[in-house]
Amino acid sequence: KIKVPSESAALNIYNKITLDTFNLRFQNSDYRAFMAFKIVNSGNVDLGLSMFKDILARDPRRHDAATFISSIYEQQKKYSDAITYRNIVRNLNPYGADSLLELTKDYKAIGDTEAAKKIANEIIAMAPGTQIAKDAAKIAL
Repeated sequence: KIKVPSESAALNIYNKITLDTFNLRFQNSDYRAFMAFKIVNSGNVDLGLSMFKDILARDPRRHDAATFISSIYEQQKKYSDAITYRNIVRNLNPYGADSLLELTKDYKAIGDTEAAKKIANEIIAMAPGTQIAKDAAKIAL
């Protein structure tokens, strides 16, 4: 008779297999990002966060890893940490209006209205008349 592991035991096994695969020496960074995302979705946010940070350390031009990290911090309401990674995204992808909008929200959340206005004005200048520019203008008020 096959014994079914408990949910937490099964999750531990899943996390171990995923992490072992993640740590393979020649693993593709796209696949690493996929595995980190799966770990976060399985509920192990701290492990997934560590995995995304590892991806970014291995490949500092991976703005998607910095985006996922900042999103996790935003969900945790750790806006100062989110700002750090949103600024990394900003440096790698300066025309990413969606990320800039989130950066505006993060600055607003910590009470830095001047920084929020500055980023909102950048969005408005690069995409005048768009919905994202209108959203930026509302946030920066």
